[in-house]
Amino acid sequence: MSPLLRAAFFEALGLWSLFNVWKNLRTGIIDNKRGWTIDRRDNPGGFDLTTLANMLFVIFAIAVLLNALGLIGDPFVWIKQAFAFMKFK
Repeated sequence: MSPLLRAAFFEALGLWSLFNVWKNLRTGIIDNKRGWTIDRRDNPGGFDLTTLANMLFVIFAIAVLLNALGLIGDPFVWIKQAFAFMKFK
């Protein structure tokens, strides 16, 4: 996959995650197309964990954007080094 396509994919994923985090924090409910919901009042741990997972996508998209602007190093190289046991190509 070309670096430009890879960066565009993660930017789109980050924007989508940012929109979902904003919507979930505003309503207090995480809903899915498969029919399950997580309410902040009923399951605060699940709500926080799901929000954290979405925020990790947002943070990684910001890192990719900063890399594209030349402000930081390549975050994909860091991922390959940190998770070397996964044998990324």
